[in-house]
Amino acid sequence: MRVTYLPQAVREEIREELRKDVMTQARAEGWALPGAVPPWLERISLNAEMLLRLQADLFQRGNSTQWLNYQAINAAGSLNIPNASLYTNPSDPSAAADNRQRLQVRTRLGLQGRISEEFSAGLRLTTGNTSQPVVTVQTLGNTANRYSVVLDHAYLKFSPSPWLELARGRIPNPWFGSDLVWGPDLAFEGVAGTLRRPGKHALALWLGAGAFPLQELGSASRDKWLYGTQAGLDWDLGRGLSGRLGLAYYQYTHLTGVANPASGDFNVNDYTAPQYLQKGNTVFNIADTMLHADAALYALAADPLHVTVLGDYVRNVGYHPAEVLARSGLSLAPRVSGYHLRLSFGAAELANRRDWQVQLGYRHLERDAVLDEFTDPDFHLGGTDTGG
Repeated sequence: MRVTYLPQAVREEIREELRKDVMTQARAEGWALPGAVPPWLERISLNAEMLLRLQADLFQRGNSTQWLNYQAINAAGSLNIPNASLYTNPSDPSAAADNRQRLQVRTRLGLQGRISEEFSAGLRLTTGNTSQPVVTVQTLGNTANRYSVVLDHAYLKFSPSPWLELARGRIPNPWFGSDLVWGPDLAFEGVAGTLRRPGKHALALWLGAGAFPLQELGSASRDKWLYGTQAGLDWDLGRGLSGRLGLAYYQYTHLTGVANPASGDFNVNDYTAPQYLQKGNTVFNIADTMLHADAALYALAADPLHVTVLGDYVRNVGYHPAEVLARSGLSLAPRVSGYHLRLSFGAAELANRRDWQVQLGYRHLERDAVLDEFTDPDFHLGGTDTGG
């Protein structure tokens, strides 16, 4: 029998090499590591966000004190008779021109999970409310009361191939564009899909479509829906330059108001009034004023039917002055266009500590160009008929 003597230094070298080999294999295969997580947990990612801001609302001294608060009137119902509380502040004219400073907070907690190679899911909680679909900030000054937390996203995504993606549920905004048409915090309920096909010369064609129920009323003849489709072209110019061009078409159904009959079922058409309004769109009173001369319930007088050329121009092609005159008795010239020009400098996304971005922009959004309920609530405090 022959026994080879190994010096201590050689034994230590062999032991170190074995340890490195085992640790390399452990890292690659995800086993026997301190603090290692189960494989299913590696498929889940969390993200959190907090926004703190001071918002100042600055009014000109000649601001009107006698504009109707359509949302408050509609919330009261067609049997309510509008009173002073449904206006701004007619009893205190100075209040309508008082500047405001508000401290606000927004928190978000999101979860994305990969169920399989084809399926993934997303959930997000946020501060906000259930009456304003475009507002997620909470204004401080609630007598130390707690804030509401709501379910903002809840969706399932199916991606069977790199060129097809389908999403269903309460999903993030699927439309390409700026905040000219859609508020930045708006989520969509329904189903949406995107087809993407790479082309020649660093070009890629894409097509998107979606169907979204806006208000479920239990009848196909009453339910309010939004249907949309987009098509576009992406191109890579090289050296860090890229571009995107898109065209969109949006079709709303059953959103135009229908006046209540002067006798019989005095509130049979109340369902045609929108659940939420900001300000700007042409509306008319659909309440039965024969029952009471001051009864009020306001609905949209114009059909919203949009063609959008990005970035960014929008035009409502469904506005017909004769129909608006017949519904509301108002002879209004069409104001149905909008545009948004913006120049940005700095990082594309503010993701890291020292990222910065400066923007200079101008937007012009006419009265009935888009639905005021879905517009950015920060620009001119929401709504249409704005510019700046």
